Amino acid sequence: MNFNDTLQRLEGLNKHVTEGETPRVKLDANENLFLPQELMRRYLREAADRSDPRLYPGSEAEELREVIAKAIGVDANQIVLGGGGDQLINLLTTSLLREGNGLLSLTPTFSMYPTAASIRGLEFQEFPMSPQLTFNPDELLASVKDNTRMIEVVSPNNPTGVQFDETLMKRMVGGFNGPILVDEAYVEYGRYSLVSLCKEYGNLIVLRTFSKAYGLAGLRLGYLVTGPRLASALQGVQDPYPASGVAIQMGLRILNEKQLVEDAVEQLRKERAWLSSELSKIPGVSLIPSDASFITFRTILESDNLRVKLLRRGVAVRLVRGIPGLGDCLRVTVAPHQLLEEFLKCLKETIV
Repeated sequence: MNFNDTLQRLEGLNKHVTEGETPRVKLDANENLFLPQELMRRYLREAADRSDPRLYPGSEAEELREVIAKAIGVDANQIVLGGGGDQLINLLTTSLLREGNGLLSLTPTFSMYPTAASIRGLEFQEFPMSPQLTFNPDELLASVKDNTRMIEVVSPNNPTGVQFDETLMKRMVGGFNGPILVDEAYVEYGRYSLVSLCKEYGNLIVLRTFSKAYGLAGLRLGYLVTGPRLASALQGVQDPYPASGVAIQMGLRILNEKQLVEDAVEQLRKERAWLSSELSKIPGVSLIPSDASFITFRTILESDNLRVKLLRRGVAVRLVRGIPGLGDCLRVTVAPHQLLEEFLKCLKETIV
C-alpha cells in the first residue's frame, strides 16, 4: 500500500470531531449537564492543586483502582485504567487481535468499533439486532466464523439506548471461549451490570467510563473490569501512564461524591421520561424507549435534513443511521429541563 492509499483509507473512516461553531443548545454528544458546572470546576481546581504536572502519575492510580473496586464490588486486580473508553478499545483491539481476525459486533454499535477494526485490518463482522431491538444469543454465537476472535456488545446500546435482557447477555457470555467485550458506558442509567460475572468468566471484559454519569468527558478517564489474569496481562501492555494525574485526581474526587452523582442520574431519568412523553405527543414521531442518557427518534422528515435545520436554529443533535425497523434517526442527549424545552420548541417549529 502506497502513501496515497493510506491517506485515502484514513480519510474514509468516521470522523468524531464536531465541525463548525458550538451550537446554542448542544445535545449531540451525550455529555452530562446535570452535574453543576461551577461545582465541577471547583473540584477540578482542587484536583489540579493536588497534582504536579511535572511528574507522571504514581500511587494515585493504584488508589483509584482500589476506590473503583470498592464502589462496584470487585477486586482491584480486576481493573485496568485507561484514558477514556476509546483508549481502552484501542488497547483491546491492538493487544488481543491480529490483522485478519474477526471482531463480531451486535449492530448497530458505537462507531469506534468499526473504526478500530478498519485501522487494524480486522474483519468487522456484523450481527444485526432484530427490528424489536433485541437478539438471539444462540443465533449470534452460531454466526461466529473460524477467524472470529472477539465478540463486542454495547449495552445499554449506543445508538439505540436499549439495554439488552440480562438473561440473554449471560447466555452469550457463557457460550464463547474467546474475549467478550461488553461496553457499559451508559450502565448507570440502565438496570443492571455484568461486572459481577468477570471472576466467573475470565474471558468477559466490561468497559466503563467516567465521561457519562460522572461528568468527566473532557478529562478522558475510563476503566475495564475483567478476570485477574487477563487484567494483569493487559496492564503489562497498556500505554505508560494512559490517564493524566489531574484526571485521576478528579476520578477520586467524584467517586467520593456518591450522592451527588446518584441525584444527577435520577434527575436525568426523570427528564428522560418527560422527554419521551413529550416526543410521543408529536404527530409522526417514533422513538425508542431508552436505558441510556439519550433518546433516539425519527420524524416524518428525512433525518439528516432535520438535523441540519435544527442546527441552523442553534440546536445540535446526532444523526444515527441504520436503526432496525426505523432506518436513519436522530439521537438527542437528555439534558436539564430548560434545554429540552428549547429543543422541543425548535423541533416542533421545524417539522410542522
